[in-house]
Amino acid sequence: MRSTALLLISLLILLLTGATTSQARQPVRAKQGMVVAQEPHAAEVGLRVLRSGGNAADAAIAVAMALAVTLPSAGNIGGGGFLVLRKADGSTAFVDFRERAPLRASANMYIGKDGKPTRDNLVGWRAPGIPGTVRGMELVHQKFGTKPWTELLPARGGSGEKWISGFVGICAIAGIGRTSGVQYTRG
Repeated sequence: MRSTALLLISLLILLLTGATTSQARQPVRAKQGMVVAQEPHAAEVGLRVLRSGGNAADAAIAVAMALAVTLPSAGNIGGGGFLVLRKADGSTAFVDFRERAPLRASANMYIGKDGKPTRDNLVGWRAPGIPGTVRGMELVHQKFGTKPWTELLPARGGSGEKWISGFVGICAIAGIGRTSGVQYTRG
């Protein structure tokens, strides 16, 4: 009886919301290339990079930097990540640009004097890691990019976007030009 009631309620909700399989979004396919991002302005930035002669690595960098502005909760320049690449010739590469611990970090830095774990790894000045995204994108650019770095960063103005202009400063702060702490593996 209870399962029948739940089934009827579920069907009623589907009917009221208009959710039917005929209205479901179909997958998008492309023969030449595709840019996918959670935020449409960032995807448009990547598409523009491809249309202007850039490759997939260039588009990935541009999308990552645009997401830092248009969808900051996506992590981006304050975090880290991975890049898995498969080129048209079948060769592969993997770039690990996760956050790193500070140089003075130690195995016991989150253990209190009483020998028990503290909350310092979650709250406070010792909690965050060193972001790796900007340096990771720099390495991806050096190894696989084709367009100049400045063409991949969001620019102020343009076709109606409201971008910020601090990316050059962010790159300088992150030490662009040095890729220590970023691992690259060729497949």
